[in-house]
Amino acid sequence: MSIGAIEKFPEMPTVNFNKLYGDGFSQVKIEKMKCLFKALEHATTDTLHSIVKIWRSSPSMRHFFNNSEAFSVSINPYNKDTAGNNIGMDSYMFRNNAQNPRKYFVVDFANCMIGGGVLGHGAVQEEILFVEHPDCIAARCVMPKMEANESIIIEGARKTCSHLGYANQFEFDRISTTDLSPPTNSILGRVFVCINATDYSKRKQDQYHIDEIRRELIKALSGFSAFGIPQNCVTGNWGCGAFGGDETLKALIQILAASMAYLESINYCCFGKVKLHADLKLLIGELKNHRTTVGEYFRAMVKTAEAVKIGRAFKMTDFLHSKLPRRINFELFPQIYV
Repeated sequence: MSIGAIEKFPEMPTVNFNKLYGDGFSQVKIEKMKCLFKALEHATTDTLHSIVKIWRSSPSMRHFFNNSEAFSVSINPYNKDTAGNNIGMDSYMFRNNAQNPRKYFVVDFANCMIGGGVLGHGAVQEEILFVEHPDCIAARCVMPKMEANESIIIEGARKTCSHLGYANQFEFDRISTTDLSPPTNSILGRVFVCINATDYSKRKQDQYHIDEIRRELIKALSGFSAFGIPQNCVTGNWGCGAFGGDETLKALIQILAASMAYLESINYCCFGKVKLHADLKLLIGELKNHRTTVGEYFRAMVKTAEAVKIGRAFKMTDFLHSKLPRRINFELFPQIYV
């Protein structure tokens, strides 16, 4: 994309690879190019033909926020350890669903410009996802900047390589071999739900305000409810890390969005965060013992968040022990495996 095109369409991501090939040397860029060359190798030898669907989801929020019945639905986490872990310590979001990628959608911790720094220096969750599944890069050609109530869905992106490390330690895994399974239908590969969190790195206290919580909830809900039928979800510490999101609060927001979207299960990867892992297991236990409606959960979350002092973090114990009402009146919510 030329400079003129960027000026004419400022809401579109760049699609040229010139920043990856040039614009300053870095080892991360070299490793990314190795990943993309591996994809080209697959493209020249693979006889399978697949379909990749890229679409934008912006469901009406009226059903969720102007409907008293939606807030009276209760959260009911089922505990099925034998089904496979799952609020886990895993740092790799694809491992637990590798055998059946079409059974789950994976949350892409997206940039508002889809793909983020995939064609530059970036090498965190979204950029790694895109170089391992390079079909995703095509979304940059057709999807402008996401609005606050929008998500982008990518179906059928096939994995063509593996990686080691993260950020500045990212590298192409030349030893690992990628299994390109025979097609079972016309759409192969994984399903990604791309949602961009708000950047709180320079104003962390803002995220505890009700308007900010509502924005993140609507964003997650736009992706989780995109399919119109119950789904299974793989997610993790969305909007944390470089964006400065509170890990506990973001987990609670995603669990609430999953409830409102009637997801069947959440496979939550804690990325080695020991305290978060313990907090979420505590949450599951409390929600099993004390049935709570969506509305009660939301009000408790907002009340706890707005009480967070400057320089402190959201405490799960405050949310659970002091704020959650004790009511029994519900029918359904997704299975959240522990």
